[in-house]
Amino acid sequence: MQKLLLQLLVNMAASSPVCSQQIWAQLFPDRLAALAKASQEETAGPLCMLLLLITKNTNVSANSLCTQLPSLLNPLLDCISRKQEPTAAAGTLGLLIQHVIFQQGLLQTAMTTLAKQQGSAPRERSQHPLCRQQVVLLQLLAAELDEPAGSSTPAAPSKLDDSVQFLIYWVHAMSAHHKQHKTNKPLATQNLEAGLQVLRALTSLEQSISQPIRLANDQLIRMLVCTLAMLAALNPIQPPRRRSDPLQPAPPQPCREQDSLSGQPQEVDNDQADDVCGDSPSQRSAEPPSEDGGQAACCSFEQALSQQIADSAEELLRLAEQYPKRSPYKGYRCDLVALLANLCFRRPAVQHKVQQLGGVELILSQCQWDDENPLVREYGLWAVRNLCEGNESIQESISGLRPCSTVDSPDLQQIGMQLELDGQTGKPTMVARKT
Repeated sequence: MQKLLLQLLVNMAASSPVCSQQIWAQLFPDRLAALAKASQEETAGPLCMLLLLITKNTNVSANSLCTQLPSLLNPLLDCISRKQEPTAAAGTLGLLIQHVIFQQGLLQTAMTTLAKQQGSAPRERSQHPLCRQQVVLLQLLAAELDEPAGSSTPAAPSKLDDSVQFLIYWVHAMSAHHKQHKTNKPLATQNLEAGLQVLRALTSLEQSISQPIRLANDQLIRMLVCTLAMLAALNPIQPPRRRSDPLQPAPPQPCREQDSLSGQPQEVDNDQADDVCGDSPSQRSAEPPSEDGGQAACCSFEQALSQQIADSAEELLRLAEQYPKRSPYKGYRCDLVALLANLCFRRPAVQHKVQQLGGVELILSQCQWDDENPLVREYGLWAVRNLCEGNESIQESISGLRPCSTVDSPDLQQIGMQLELDGQTGKPTMVARKT
């Protein structure tokens, strides 16, 4: 009966904006909240479609919907998240979320409001409240951007910029949170992974012919700087483990940090790298906004994001200090390199900024096998290709690189061989190991 009633309301809402307005006036918020709370898989889809039609046909419903997200979307997000496979209801909810987030520019309101009714667990000062529903919302948004269902109304540039700017900040804050705070790390990690997936989908969709999303140039540069800083903060890729001992853990070894940018390697202990948390201005600016009012949070995140700028490799390394040195999750490095590859695709301004920040060498250093990120080499090569396309300066800088040393490996040691640089050609050659 409930499903039949919702389908009838959907037909009425689709018939005219006047009907949508009347349905909204009669059912919002209590009756819609009751329908959401009682929703099951067969009723979640029609309810999401009803909300989508109403928000598209009326001018005030999107903002009002965001004020009632805990009572309306939380039950729907919970219902969708219980399913292991994508469903029609998830697709419809993804369309609704995309409309609210990008067409209406309400990502900050949605992410802040979703966590307001969560339990009052102890939180550190200035730590943003986190919840599972935020992760599901971002995952649905990324899935909808990856496979858009039909055509949608292009978002107004100002509305799109509002949500994209907050999304960049959210990814930045979740990555910094992983290093600086000891609580809520799993939720922060899940938010970080889902947020990077949305950014990857956004930058990829901008190149789409059927459904382009135009991102402002300043947003692209801000996204680039944050992504490069997060990548520069990571410990270098370690040599692959030997195939003969797949179950034997690799011994912890000190690693050389950020040598591709600074030229001055520094020994860092992997087990203690993330436990050191300074109190530098860049770290203080990375704290997520508090929940004491939307205006205060807005000013806080805009102020923090305005400090994430760099015009040189040295400034990029300063920003990198606030991010973790070890990957928060498996595939983190791969997500960063894939996002950089998308950003560099046929964007001369982004290519120039990468070269200005010393990012060419950083991206080149990702073009190798990594046990924790199996596809990072392929995305690294794709990023190098996009950097070089139409940019003779970067092509010349790469062609001018020369090997300065060789890397020894257990496999070569086992067969009694080693690599040396030929004094005349400068190319590596394999020779017998000296005893």
